[in-house]
Amino acid sequence: MLLRWIGVQTTRVLNRMKITIIILMFFVTGALIIISNNNLSIYNHEDLSEFSKLYLEWINRIYINAQSITGEIVKQEWLPEMLP
Repeated sequence: MLLRWIGVQTTRVLNRMKITIIILMFFVTGALIIISNNNLSIYNHEDLSEFSKLYLEWINRIYINAQSITGEIVKQEWLPEMLP
């Protein structure tokens, strides 16, 4: 019983770690793409400021798009129609 509980808890922790790593990889990859596409040097103060602006705009667009998608999902009719 105890070993089963430990196994379940370990699986939950590992799944959370995987999700966290995937999310971090997404944001780091996005940052690297922004740096690369705009030829920015994060060692230069002006470029770092520009990167910060672009990165926050990108995160804001992700948030706005997630809101739009969620709104469209909520509007959908998910239940089947009742038969007469």
